[in-house]
Amino acid sequence: AKSVEDLLSQVPGVQIRRFGGHGQPSEISIRGSTASQVVVLLDGVRIDSAQTGTVDLSTVPVELLERIEVTRGGGGVQQGSGAIGGVVNLVTKRPGAEPRTVLTGTLASFGTGDGSALHARRIGDWEVTAGYQGFTTRGDFEFQRPVTQFGDTIIVPDPPTLTRINNEALIQSGLLRVRRYVGEKLHVSVQDALTYSS
Repeated sequence: AKSVEDLLSQVPGVQIRRFGGHGQPSEISIRGSTASQVVVLLDGVRIDSAQTGTVDLSTVPVELLERIEVTRGGGGVQQGSGAIGGVVNLVTKRPGAEPRTVLTGTLASFGTGDGSALHARRIGDWEVTAGYQGFTTRGDFEFQRPVTQFGDTIIVPDPPTLTRINNEALIQSGLLRVRRYVGEKLHVSVQDALTYSS
């Protein structure tokens, strides 16, 4: 799967609403709920917008995730009244015994490209994870204007081609987490996730 939306769209009872092509905003609905009735968590911390009460799934970097946990139905007992449709918990990757660095990237037509970088390592009782994912597309494309015919009259457009503009998108997401184990079943974690989209 290339995105969180692709993964979630395979879950029974989950619908993804997209507002355009790749890199454009998307929302989740579970069993007919609205997007604001689904609580989305990142490692157990709510990430829904204070303004809309929803999460734009296109801003979540899939390369940083280990798994996605979906709970369908009311999750009000654990997450409050906003979880009428269900709860989605995005669990990020944790460092293994050996340091791990992953770099990916793709280029496509219309000035489209995306890439990601992930580094995770353990240093004694500390875990450090840092990740970045970026997506950009110019989105402009040239198309041929149709030649029309009315009876014996042929209308050839001038100019013969036009360019579709204003389809540009830019998304950048980052994650930094530092965790320290202070006991067999206790850890302290500081985490920040930043997103910029245009």
